[in-house]
Amino acid sequence: MSNLVIGTSIVEGKIEFYSHDRKLDVVAKKCDAETEKAWLDCNASEFDKYVWRLERHLAKQAKDYLTINGDCLESFLVQPDNVYDFADFALGIHVGTKDTVKVWVDVDIDKIAKNYEGKRKGALVNMVGTVKINTSKWARGMSVFERDWNIALCEAWGGFVGYPGYEWPRTAKQFENHCVYHAQSILIGTKKQLSRYEVLADKSPGYTEEIRKALSYFRK
Repeated sequence: MSNLVIGTSIVEGKIEFYSHDRKLDVVAKKCDAETEKAWLDCNASEFDKYVWRLERHLAKQAKDYLTINGDCLESFLVQPDNVYDFADFALGIHVGTKDTVKVWVDVDIDKIAKNYEGKRKGALVNMVGTVKINTSKWARGMSVFERDWNIALCEAWGGFVGYPGYEWPRTAKQFENHCVYHAQSILIGTKKQLSRYEVLADKSPGYTEEIRKALSYFRK
């Protein structure tokens, strides 16, 4: 899902954002001059700039946590390419201000998984094609959709942190650790489905507090 589709859906009210029992404003004004110039220099489209501005605008309004929902989200996320774009958007909100925002994408992941086009077999390949990592056995307890959602979050974090700097998981165990790390900040599923994050919290002492903090926000 390109920023064109994300932006259009938001403007049309098909994707909405809530925090502290209030609907958030989606009229995003320009950012600082340096940021705007950087986007202009890279020939960003107006929809790209709107979505990027909106990430910061939503984060400032939310302050600590934010819910994303909308009837169109499930059909969006059925398309594999859209999963990566939306994960990047969710992370952009999470890191949109100095004080990070916890994000909940409120969609039925079981429904998405039934119609998702992803396959259990998969591989990660570096940009020059010299390294190939088999992901087929990663996260066997997850649906292919949820596995790919977490891989998409890895890519989003990599883009945010930069290379060198960000370290991609290379084994199933390392990927599991990344999934736990993601659960501190970005959750996906219906309110009932959020209970699966309890398992991650229980088995990950170093992350338990932050995962439970996120769950407490979205179970109100």
